Amino acid sequence: MDPGIYIAVLGVIFLVLIIYFVRQIWSPRKLDSIFTMLQSGMYKKAIRECQVILEKNERNHTAHFLLGKAYFLSNQMEQALLEFKYLTKINKYSDNSKEEDVRNYLAEIFLHFGQLEEAQKEFLLISRINPADFEVFFKIAKIFYERNYLENAYAYFLKSLNINNKHAESHYYLGLILYHTKKLSESVVHFNQAIQYDKMMYKANYYVGMIYKTNNNYNQAIQCFTNASRDPEFTQKARLAKGLCFLESNDLNKAVIEFEQGLKDSIEEDNITLAIRYNLASCYEKMRDLSSAIEQWEKIANYKPNYSDVLEKLSIYQELRTDDHLKDFLTASNQIFEKICRDLVLSMGFDIAKFSSKSGNMVTIIATDAEGKWRNTKKSNRLIYILRENMPISEQLIRSIQEEMKTVNANRAICITSTKFSPVAQEFAAARPIDLIEKEGLADLLKKL
Repeated sequence: MDPGIYIAVLGVIFLVLIIYFVRQIWSPRKLDSIFTMLQSGMYKKAIRECQVILEKNERNHTAHFLLGKAYFLSNQMEQALLEFKYLTKINKYSDNSKEEDVRNYLAEIFLHFGQLEEAQKEFLLISRINPADFEVFFKIAKIFYERNYLENAYAYFLKSLNINNKHAESHYYLGLILYHTKKLSESVVHFNQAIQYDKMMYKANYYVGMIYKTNNNYNQAIQCFTNASRDPEFTQKARLAKGLCFLESNDLNKAVIEFEQGLKDSIEEDNITLAIRYNLASCYEKMRDLSSAIEQWEKIANYKPNYSDVLEKLSIYQELRTDDHLKDFLTASNQIFEKICRDLVLSMGFDIAKFSSKSGNMVTIIATDAEGKWRNTKKSNRLIYILRENMPISEQLIRSIQEEMKTVNANRAICITSTKFSPVAQEFAAARPIDLIEKEGLADLLKKL
């Protein structure tokens, strides 16, 4: 061989070797610098550097991984998806681009796009790669829960706890599943463990409170709802539930405080806000603050006219705007209400033999005919019921009046209400010596006072 050609060949070989060794030394250093860029939040620069590397070697799996990560961190999910899918296609990984990491990014991207089933498949593959990772089992379980596969979710939450029994979120979701399947005593155990292992797990307190409330343990329920209100997601729900505890235990002033605060915390009209308004109106109604109650009913009707019995409530009290006598009757204090009832009976031409009041909303009177031309005639008793109620009077009450007539030796009875009588009650009274006077008749009687 010609010495010149031999030297040239050696030169080429030497140059190739130099390029190879330079690439081997330079490329890792270049990739290391990209790692640093990602840690520093320099995502655009990292993307450019990765693209330069891939232009020279498109099968550089580490560069694809770093590029996918840079896209992911800069919220360019579609581009990130392509990079990580490419890595699963070529099935090539390393210490710097582990399969577990690749599939974890894919799962998070699928979650971002709402593709729960695809995300779950990736987490299942990760659980086979790393069966000691309790968080992966938790993520699988949570997706099952969101897809409403509660039995599967329950099983995987248990798997998570078998690895880490102190994982608060797994206990919380197990508690939720048991709560919604009416296994309340078992759910309380998991909710309490969630609170024990995570002091910030305020939302678990809400469900413990609901269980206490179901059992009428209002004091314990109220304490739980107070804790639950510290979670922004549960603040309004906790206010509503706490207010209901006060309402059901007849502590109306405290109930009003909770409901009013719940309205202050509200951002928009939704089902919870409407429920707060409705129960606040109920408190005002019981407190005889009917103007405030009507204000809440009107706000509900403007947003959702068919909500519960709001339109019926407004219809019952609509006379308050035009009839001052009826307004005074409905809004008067208990003492004044009793005086109005006495004056009403006297104006009807009766003498009062016995007077009794129940809860400030119902008066019962045993009356007799006032002295008239039949002085020597034995007076007969009349049993008179006067009610300021917000619901139609039932047949049951009319039946009880009939029974009481026998006890007090009354030959007739009168039932006067600020509302109306149910059709069944009217039918029952029609065949008996019981006179029914509804709201319109009451209004006429009050005008004569």
